[in-house]
Amino acid sequence: ATVTEEEIKEAFTQNGFTVKAFKFFPKDRKMALVQLPSMDDAVIALI
Repeated sequence: ATVTEEEIKEAFTQNGFTVKAFKFFPKDRKMALVQLPSMDDAVIALI
């Protein structure tokens, strides 16, 4: 299944997180970098 950038951002925002930046890895779309406003937000988002 293919997931879009918007779908991933939506998953974070639906759970109360703000996505500051987003970028898929260039070789494939299996991984991406997602930047949140703070380290605390990033840790909480992973839990």
